Amino acid sequence: MRWGLVFWGLLIVVAVGAIVALCLRPATVIGVSEKSLAYSLRGAADADETGRCEEIEGDTRFACTAPIHSTTKASEVEVEVDDFGCWKTLSDGGPSDQLSGCITVTDLIRAGD
Repeated sequence: MRWGLVFWGLLIVVAVGAIVALCLRPATVIGVSEKSLAYSLRGAADADETGRCEEIEGDTRFACTAPIHSTTKASEVEVEVDDFGCWKTLSDGGPSDQLSGCITVTDLIRAGD
């Protein structure tokens, strides 16, 4: 009887851990999608429109077109993503042109945006 309780207790702990990981850093569980990265970039740039991202090197580098710093003109930026779904833009323009952030569960569930 005790082993049954231990088993179910461990199963619940693992399930709760997986749910927390999915909510906080979904890319560690399901990977980075071009669409979720574009939504995350939009949020960090405080832009009105969502741009596009396209994978250019494995699953760590993406070329994204997005309005940066609320400008109306879309800019092409290269974005580097780590294993946890956190990203930063790579630019020659200096630190003021760099954006960074992490993909969250809200970036995954945006629909019809």
